[in-house]
Amino acid sequence: LKMLSGSFNNQQQAFDNHPLYAHILVWFRRAPQLAPGSLLLRQAYAIAPNEPHLIRMLRPWIYTERGLVILNFIIRDGQRFVGAVETKAHR
Repeated sequence: LKMLSGSFNNQQQAFDNHPLYAHILVWFRRAPQLAPGSLLLRQAYAIAPNEPHLIRMLRPWIYTERGLVILNFIIRDGQRFVGAVETKAHR
């Protein structure tokens, strides 16, 4: 299973409906040292991109009965992984 790394933001959604949505930046990167398909995810508010709001490990899992499920793991002391998600192009 090959997974892509990348980033995105919801700038247009936040600008179009600012009372409901904050402008966020999201980065995700493969974590090949973990189970196949694992992704390290970092989310930050656009006004403070160097202060992560959320750092998680995501792992897709396919269940015969339920289909695709994304397992979402909290990382203890996630601050240790802040720079692990961005590539030079994202910094």
